[in-house]
Amino acid sequence: MKISIYNYQLKFKHTFHIAAGARDTTDAVFVKLEQDGVTGYGEVALPPYLIHTTESVTQFLNDINLPENYHTDDFFPLLKKWNAADGICYPALAALDIALHDLQGKLTGKTIREIYQVKNTVLPLCAFTIGMSAADEMEVKLKEANQFQFFKLKLGGDADEIILKTFRQLSPFPFCVDANRGWKDVENAAEFCFTLKQNGCEFIEQPFEKDKLNETDLLRKCVQLPIILDESIQTFSDVEKVKNYCDGINIKLAKCGGLYPAFNMIEKARSNNLKIFIGCMSEGSCGCGAAAQLAPLADWVDLDGPLLISNDPFSALSYSDGRIQLNNLPGTGMVVKNNLIG
Repeated sequence: MKISIYNYQLKFKHTFHIAAGARDTTDAVFVKLEQDGVTGYGEVALPPYLIHTTESVTQFLNDINLPENYHTDDFFPLLKKWNAADGICYPALAALDIALHDLQGKLTGKTIREIYQVKNTVLPLCAFTIGMSAADEMEVKLKEANQFQFFKLKLGGDADEIILKTFRQLSPFPFCVDANRGWKDVENAAEFCFTLKQNGCEFIEQPFEKDKLNETDLLRKCVQLPIILDESIQTFSDVEKVKNYCDGINIKLAKCGGLYPAFNMIEKARSNNLKIFIGCMSEGSCGCGAAAQLAPLADWVDLDGPLLISNDPFSALSYSDGRIQLNNLPGTGMVVKNNLIG
């Protein structure tokens, strides 16, 4: 098996504002695995607030031990071996895991859904993300997202009430909010959550800093909105840690190390009656298309990354009437275009 690694920079169509800051680009790493003339691709995006960079991801991938001649029977044993190793760089493992799933699917003629025996169902509505925006910018974004029926508002700053009011003036659709760890006070958060619910909010994501689980639980007990944790949960073992402090978890391939651990996290979360929200790190179609293979298992998905960037190196993930439309191509179903990735 041969591996190739490509550094890339994804460019946003609009400056992306969240509580942690603003950016116009996101660094990304793409992985290509080749065996017997068949190629599998993986992707991970690396927002600047992560501890890992293109350098640390590339170093991990250069050091990984790959089988000289990969056989499809090696698939699950290899994934288990990678996930049991010490010193895992989870974003790097995610890109590698996605590439292996894509390769395995192409070698066996199966979609990732078929590999995991995921039934084809009507997918949940996909949230379209609206970063912190002034009124005129929000209006432009909503017009661009005119096929969507569910939105995710980035909050966590001093203008939260203004953003909510502006959105409600411009859109009648339901929404969720992501505070990105930006709220500081339980009492004020609870008061604002009452206003959010009155205005059609469906759930709150990561209201406080990731270690503030007691504060999260206090908020959860005094509001009538589900609380979903994102930064507070990364890997499979974290499900047990947070299960009593939230109503659901946001699973991102870049956080947990790819599709294999994500599938196991879904099973663990469901056994604890937790809701599933599948999200992304502003990846393009390669990364989001992989995560979308697990979308039939989710309550909500936030996989709009390809719509937020202008230089997606893969064929665009398809959306219709606010839902992802999965094809039946083997692997992730995504195809590289324009030789932007070798």
